[in-house]
Amino acid sequence: MLDTRLGQEILREGMQKGIQKGMQKGMQKGIQKGIPQGAQHVVLRQIATRFGGTPDGIRRKILRIKDTKKLDRIAVKLLKARSLAELERTL
Repeated sequence: MLDTRLGQEILREGMQKGIQKGMQKGMQKGIQKGIPQGAQHVVLRQIATRFGGTPDGIRRKILRIKDTKKLDRIAVKLLKARSLAELERTL
């Protein structure tokens, strides 16, 4: 009986540790995915506000970019761009 209780306790602890690790990894992946999506949203909203809309081609290009540093650079270039065509050349 002692072996059974000990085995159950070890199993329970192992499951708890596994669940915690799984949750941490899931949260990290969610954050890693969410940050670029947020940056994409900001850039798209800036484009729409600045130029009165976001053409589908530009929207697709922005949504393919996952590198937040590149999205930040685009956001800065967007402030200086005189036209959508000029901005699109930087994508």
